[in-house]
Amino acid sequence: MILLWEERHPLDAAVTAQKILQALRAPHFIDQYELHITASIGIVISDGSEGPEDLVAAAEASMCRAKELHRGGFELDDRSFREAPAVV
Repeated sequence: MILLWEERHPLDAAVTAQKILQALRAPHFIDQYELHITASIGIVISDGSEGPEDLVAAAEASMCRAKELHRGGFELDDRSFREAPAVV
């Protein structure tokens, strides 16, 4: 789990998720072994009204959706777009 304090809009969180996935996709070497790591990321934007359990559950549901739809990608919680402030 990664908590991002400064992300205010789902598109900002999506850019951050894309950067994390890109960094993980690069080959990693341990001794003589080349490792290829993938991840599926679930993103939820909080307005501060939810409890931690609700946020974790929403992020996990989004992560599971990302795994089902396209392994190695990310999914935004549906309410993130409904609650996001307008981009100016």
